[in-house]
Amino acid sequence: MTDLGKEWLKELKDSDCKYFVIKVEDFFESLCEDMLREFNDMLYYYNDYREKQGKPVNKYFVLNRDEYPQFKSSKEFINWVNNKVKTRWEYRIINVHSRLSEEDLDKYGESGWELVNYDYGTLTYHFKRLKQ
Repeated sequence: MTDLGKEWLKELKDSDCKYFVIKVEDFFESLCEDMLREFNDMLYYYNDYREKQGKPVNKYFVLNRDEYPQFKSSKEFINWVNNKVKTRWEYRIINVHSRLSEEDLDKYGESGWELVNYDYGTLTYHFKRLKQ
């Protein structure tokens, strides 16, 4: 490793930085064609280096907060993924004497309940949500 690389690595470690995460579209838009070619070469040499070390090419999945702002933590995201893999629903049926107000429906929605059916004849609401 070059002296510049060692210096930069020390600064990154001091700031608790281990990875670079860059949105590909933005990154590619910000570089001219020559820079993109240089970057492509760098990736080639990096992957070649890892291969010679007996390591696989790194692949990571990054959750972009711009695209998924509803997740406030990695735990929320992991729970969502786990629920997607093994989706289980719970249901609630509510019979009322008059229609529920918009405020009442919003309260159910805030608790994760989704209105899936309304029977006008019996004034019955059918809700579902992911099982907790």
